[in-house]
Amino acid sequence: MYTKEQIRDKIIEVINEGIEVANASGTITKYREPVIGFASAHDELYTKASGIIGYDVLRPIDLLPEAQTVVSFFVPFDVSPVKYARYREEMSNREWSLAYYELNLLIGKIMDQVIKALAEMGVKAVSEPVTENYDHVQLTTKWPHKTSAYIAGIGTFGINRIIITPMGCAGRLGTIVFSEKITATPRPDQENCLYKREGKCGVCVKKCPVQALRYNSFNRFACVVRYQMRDNASAFDLGDYACSCGPCASYVVPKAEGHHVWIGRENCEDIVVQRRLEAVKEIKGETGIERN
Repeated sequence: MYTKEQIRDKIIEVINEGIEVANASGTITKYREPVIGFASAHDELYTKASGIIGYDVLRPIDLLPEAQTVVSFFVPFDVSPVKYARYREEMSNREWSLAYYELNLLIGKIMDQVIKALAEMGVKAVSEPVTENYDHVQLTTKWPHKTSAYIAGIGTFGINRIIITPMGCAGRLGTIVFSEKITATPRPDQENCLYKREGKCGVCVKKCPVQALRYNSFNRFACVVRYQMRDNASAFDLGDYACSCGPCASYVVPKAEGHHVWIGRENCEDIVVQRRLEAVKEIKGETGIERN
């Protein structure tokens, strides 16, 4: 019989080990420290989610009748793919697409490993795919990973409709529903989005190349055309659903000719990370990116 603490620690261990193994492997994409949170499968926000989002979504108990807890985790990219995701005139970005593709595979693998580890501890668990789990006509999903991430205290929604975590928002999310009750992670007591909190920034809106983002609205149909870039997918050899866009999740802009600046105190992918990663001084030396 395993204690709740042992089960919780095993989940965290498997997620961290999965990232460590990936970073030590031959894949091009590398990753930073994950953000992990737990939510009660019976949190009232799961019941309210459909009304808030505007269409029907599943509750944890719809995926697993014995559900007690949902673990949500965010895996952030390292600096390189984020740097390449800056706005470009051309409608393609292989570096970002490759990072996105590889991280989708990694998170799927990690979720499988967590489910296997939990099964060995006598705990039932299920997950939903990290991508391609949505209605291709309405562009809606029955199990939005972002919703669980918010409920699990990983971060808050930005006006870019992405979860902004203590490690920024350039990365991917995974969730697992399981049958053991684990103490929930407290949700943040303030908005991580600078625009929501202070009325500043809005860089994600300004940088959207197809104007899908507005301060108070989002056109997901315009977004997905740019996001999927089917015309470029075959050139990337990453399948039909390689994400070729990323300015709303990573904001790097020209400061002067031949020199770029990470928008330090003016965007969510840096100010939030800066609070937690002051020790990462090698960024400037390794990438040539200057932090404000």
